[in-house]
Amino acid sequence: MKENEAVGFKQPTIEQVQAAFRNAGENPEIQQLLRDLYGDAAEPIQVDPRPITERVKTFEDACAVLGNHAFVNQYRRIVEEQNPPMDETAKDIVAYLKLRIIAAALNEGWEPKYVKGEEKWWPWYWLYTQKEIDKMNEKQRAKCVLFGGSAVNGANAGFAFAYTSYAPSFTHARVGSRLCVKSEALAEYFGTQFIKIWQDFYFG
Repeated sequence: MKENEAVGFKQPTIEQVQAAFRNAGENPEIQQLLRDLYGDAAEPIQVDPRPITERVKTFEDACAVLGNHAFVNQYRRIVEEQNPPMDETAKDIVAYLKLRIIAAALNEGWEPKYVKGEEKWWPWYWLYTQKEIDKMNEKQRAKCVLFGGSAVNGANAGFAFAYTSYAPSFTHARVGSRLCVKSEALAEYFGTQFIKIWQDFYFG
């Protein structure tokens, strides 16, 4: 045995170190010692107990929740570090990059597996005529997004319509897996809270 070799010493796990840090709440000297030995890893990550819909109200919130996530890093490289910067013609591309970050944040680690019995959800929009909007109450009308476009074969410019495959969605409602969420309630929230980003995605 070497002169300074420890006998029976077992390296603690990071979970044990963090538990010791919590237990030393009234002993700042011990907590500082643990910081000196293990760095930032010694201090337990503070978990926000609020529902995800309370924590993610903006695109910036979603980025903060995901932290060093691949989607966030890709967005920054593609959009923020672009030289020259992306212009208005890329609005739909930027919106898609934002939406998949928001979807990932709302899903809290859940990803669609496309297995039997799995349910997946996404926002669904409907095209109303001005006459139908005029009949709505204020609460219903507040959920509408006004836009312009030609009415060819079921309104090619619309969010949703009946008989065309050339616009963002139709009666069969296909959507990329990156924009799926894990529940109906999240899909409704995703579609209403971030409707302006969806509008940029659909209309560019």
